[in-house]
Amino acid sequence: MDPGGTGDSGGPLNRSLGLPLLTLYGLGNILGAGIYVLIGKVAGFAGSSTTLAFLIAMATAGVTALSYMELSGRYPVSASVSVYTHRAFGRRWLSTTIGLAMVF
Repeated sequence: MDPGGTGDSGGPLNRSLGLPLLTLYGLGNILGAGIYVLIGKVAGFAGSSTTLAFLIAMATAGVTALSYMELSGRYPVSASVSVYTHRAFGRRWLSTTIGLAMVF
């Protein structure tokens, strides 16, 4: 696959994950185990504004999700953020770094 993400791999992407599995996968990635520790730390720091802090975080995550939705429609390839970075900045080292940061 070329780093520019032109999609010249021979065919369209296949939908192989159903909605229930994809929803559970996304929920597992978003929550993880750290959410249980995070609530106590946020409550200790924000006090009575804990709910507001989580609502702000939810809105930020929602805007990020909408951005990914738009980008995945524009560049329908499986390399995700690496392709988006390469298309935006044209730097292979930057797209590789961002792609690796998403993995680790």
